Amino acid sequence: MKKKLIICVAVVAIIAAGVGIFALVSFSQKPNPPKNVAAENITAGVKLSWSAEHDVKYNVYRDSTLIKQEAESSFTDKKAASGKACTYEVRAVKNSNMSEGATVKITRLAVPEITSAENAESSVTIKWKSVKGAAKYVIYKKSKSGYKKLAATPKTNCEDNAVKSGAKLSYKVRAVAKDKSRSAFSNVKSSYFLDAPTLDSDNIKTDNGVVNLSWKAVAGAESYAIFKTENVEADDFEIVGTTKETGFSESFDDIAVVKYIVCAMKSDSVSAPSHAMAYVTVGERLSDMQAEADSEPSVAVSDGDLSVRLGVGESFTRGSAAISALEAAKLADSSISYGIDVVSGSDVISVNNGVITALKPGQAQIRVTLSDSAIEYINKHLASIGQSVGAVSGTTLVNVTVE
Repeated sequence: MKKKLIICVAVVAIIAAGVGIFALVSFSQKPNPPKNVAAENITAGVKLSWSAEHDVKYNVYRDSTLIKQEAESSFTDKKAASGKACTYEVRAVKNSNMSEGATVKITRLAVPEITSAENAESSVTIKWKSVKGAAKYVIYKKSKSGYKKLAATPKTNCEDNAVKSGAKLSYKVRAVAKDKSRSAFSNVKSSYFLDAPTLDSDNIKTDNGVVNLSWKAVAGAESYAIFKTENVEADDFEIVGTTKETGFSESFDDIAVVKYIVCAMKSDSVSAPSHAMAYVTVGERLSDMQAEADSEPSVAVSDGDLSVRLGVGESFTRGSAAISALEAAKLADSSISYGIDVVSGSDVISVNNGVITALKPGQAQIRVTLSDSAIEYINKHLASIGQSVGAVSGTTLVNVTVE
């Protein structure tokens, strides 16, 4: 009996020693390196992930510097600067033992921001803010089956030419670094493409000081905005009205040379300006013009030439509207040209912007030359508002008598 007891004690001792050795070995054994370590750019920073094991924590290093202790199965580095190429290392930690590291490289890229998707005449221009470290940008366009690649460019803008008036278009962008690291997707920017309305001289009528504009309906448009400037040499347009119709009218009490453009609108989307700007000369109302004409110096027409009689200090002003109209028309049609020369009597009269002013008694002669396009323009526009001063030809002589 005593012998059996000694044997049992010995067996227990051996088992206990084995357990202790196993525990010692288990406590001092390194854990396995993490598997499937991956890195991706997200909005908040660089997200790292790996396949985690039970009861194991993980330390994360960026460029050999510890940035996170005892992570679970992922970690987002929010402090990596955009454009910085980073090497991340993840090590498993268990019972104060650390595994070998598993590494992954990525260039931190911030998320691009699309700032606009604007309508051009036959395309949409998408623009976004630049991202530090980006070598190029990939633009995606929404289709029925999801977003598909539209283009790749090193620029911060892109043209989409596959557009149809009235269609809603949505875009997003991501930045790509030289090492092919990719940013997260940008915000989605949506807009409606709208054709530009057509507005030219055939769509504009003047009647007794009233301008009537008209244009064809634009597919998908909900309304139209009309812009105007009386500074025909600049583009400082101001909006003068909106309408759901395809026409617009405006009245003028004084002589004016006006330039119009029209844009189609839907929601917050605006088309490019009308294909052609409309230039129009509108005068005073005919009743007012007739009253002024009765008080003006006498004018006679003979064989296409004009004879004007003035008193010293008087002015003949009817030519100023024609000159203003021609100056405006030249901006739209480069073939329109004219010339005004004082042939004789430069001390008798002065001519400024078509206005003849009598300086002293005597005779003077002015030669006015017009291109064919200028003649056509004057016949079409000035006659309709009562500004005709006789038969218009390529060369006209104005004989002035100052009494």
